[in-house]
Amino acid sequence: MKITAIIPAAGYGKRMRLKADKPFIKICGKEMICYSLRVLEGVSAVSEVVVVAERKNIFKMKALVKKEGFRKVKYIIEGGKRRCESVLNGLKALDEDSDFILIHDCARPLIERSTIEKTIRAALKDNCAIAAVRVKPTIKQACPGRCFVEKTLDRAFLWEAQTPQVFKACLLRAAYRKAGKSAGSFTDDSGIVENAGNRVRIVESSYRNIKITTREDLVIAEALMKN
Repeated sequence: MKITAIIPAAGYGKRMRLKADKPFIKICGKEMICYSLRVLEGVSAVSEVVVVAERKNIFKMKALVKKEGFRKVKYIIEGGKRRCESVLNGLKALDEDSDFILIHDCARPLIERSTIEKTIRAALKDNCAIAAVRVKPTIKQACPGRCFVEKTLDRAFLWEAQTPQVFKACLLRAAYRKAGKSAGSFTDDSGIVENAGNRVRIVESSYRNIKITTREDLVIAEALMKN
């Protein structure tokens, strides 16, 4: 059973207004992407890793991978303008013998090995699985285009999707083919797989597995790492 991980890492992090592009932003003195790659190095079920980077950062990414000694990184390839294009480029670069594809955002550096392993086990059983956490706040649905509450959603049924997301390779490829040009309208790979009629298993994750989007997230991530 061959499992390949794809790490979309072609983001700029414009909202953060920092000089470094997102994969190279340092948290506790280490580039953000190093944390996810280090955890994946320790997951025995993952055979290889494909990093999808901005074209201008490919040489820099190769140098970082070599310096840190990440042995599982097989390819570092050019990403697209949108996340879905980067994932698709990653899929095209893979060998045909990959049975399952694990996708994990570079911007989630606090991922734990146990979460990756649980998500993989669920995917091996049910073909498709994602890490997620139960929604804690009260969520209001507003009228389209107007800031008035339409209804209050029952949070007992709501989950906040995270990564990793793990899919049987043939199902993920077929889902991307079906989505075609509309793939960009989906906010994660699970949405593309769901659109193709596949059931996706939810694996309860950790609230520590935050996504770094703003400078405030960086402060939170550093505090969590120090603890």
